[in-house]
Amino acid sequence: MKHLLTLLFVVLSVIVYCNDPYFTEENVNTFIERLGSEGFIVQQGTFNSFDMPDLFSNYITPSCYGNNSNTPYCVYYMPPAPSQTAKNTFPFTFRLMEDVAVVFLGWTPPEVKYFSYETLLMFRYLPYVEGPVRIFGGVGDM
Repeated sequence: MKHLLTLLFVVLSVIVYCNDPYFTEENVNTFIERLGSEGFIVQQGTFNSFDMPDLFSNYITPSCYGNNSNTPYCVYYMPPAPSQTAKNTFPFTFRLMEDVAVVFLGWTPPEVKYFSYETLLMFRYLPYVEGPVRIFGGVGDM
């Protein structure tokens, strides 16, 4: 069975202004080609803004989950993996199988007061529970 690697390649507007000689379109394309030559399947996702209060006010989520209204949030939008049979619950959710990885390529912003990346587990499917169980918890080190 082929390995599956979902590559999330983020092109932020600041890329145009970056002077980093190593993070170039050519180097990214070489990286993608090498993954493909090793048998990985590479797919590209996007990175977009996210409005939790809007989801709540439209009855999509049951709460705003402690959203900081003065802070912009962004989320990954990932295509389904080639072997994925179930649909994603929301456009900003994606399913990770044991042979799937997400690779984020991009820059952090210029110096700011606070900045972070946080991966959240939205739902989990358990064999003894019908339907998804809402978790909405962090999966990284805090």
